[in-house]
Amino acid sequence: MERGREGRERERERARERARERGERERGRERESERGERERERESERAERERGRAREQEESERESREERGEEREPYRRTKAKLGLYLPLSISLSLTLSLLSLTPSLSLSLSLSLSLFIYLSLVYEIKCKKSIYEIYLISKITGQATC
Repeated sequence: MERGREGRERERERARERARERGERERGRERESERGERERERESERAERERGRAREQEESERESREERGEEREPYRRTKAKLGLYLPLSISLSLTLSLLSLTPSLSLSLSLSLSLFIYLSLVYEIKCKKSIYEIYLISKITGQATC
C-alpha cells in the first residue's frame, strides 16, 4: 500500500515535470514566433523606407533633368527624325517605282519599305528603343515588349 502511494506520488511528480517542460517549450515557441514576427515587421518597414527613398531620389533626378532640359530632348530628336525620314522614304519609294520595269511591284515594295521605316520610328518614339534593340530583346527573352 505504501509502495502504491509512493508510485502514484512519483507518477504525479513526473506528470507535473512533463507539463512544466511542455509549458516551457510552448512559451519558447511563442517567444520565437513573436521575435520572428517583430523581425519581419522591421524588415518590411525598412524595405518600405528604402522604396520611398528610391522613389524620392528618382523624382528629384527626373525634375533636375527636366529643369536642365535633358528629359524632352530625345523626343525632339526622334520627332525631327520622323519628319525627315517619312518624306525621304516616300520619295525613295516613288523613285524606285519610276526606275523599275514593273512599277506596281516596285511601288508596293518601296511603299511597304517606307511604311516600315515610318512605323519603326513611331515605335522608337513610343518605346524609346530602336526596332533592332526590341528585336534582340525578343530573341533573348522571347517577348517583344517595350
